[in-house]
Amino acid sequence: MSATQRAANDGADFHVPLALRVGMNGRSRVEWRDLREQVTRRLILDAAQRLLTANLSVGIREIEAESNLSRGTIYRHFASRDHILVELQLRWVDFLE
Repeated sequence: MSATQRAANDGADFHVPLALRVGMNGRSRVEWRDLREQVTRRLILDAAQRLLTANLSVGIREIEAESNLSRGTIYRHFASRDHILVELQLRWVDFLE
C-alpha cells in the first residue's frame, strides 16, 4: 500500500501524500518551507558572489542565469540588486569577524 493510499484510508484527502501530512523526517511543513527559502537565498547570494568577483556591474538577469532561478524567485527574496549587495556585504563582514 502506497503512502497516498494510506492517507486516503486515514480519512485525509487522497492526493496528499502521507509524508506531507505528518511532516518529513519529523519536520513540519513550515520548517521545510523555511529551509527551502534559506537554500534559495543562499543559491542567489552564491551566484551573485561568483559574478561580482569578476565584474561589479552585474545585474539581476546575470544573477538569474547563473543561479538557474527565475527573476520572480529572485525578487521574492530580494527587492533589488542593491539588497543583494547589502546581504553580501553583511556576509563578508560576518566572515571577517
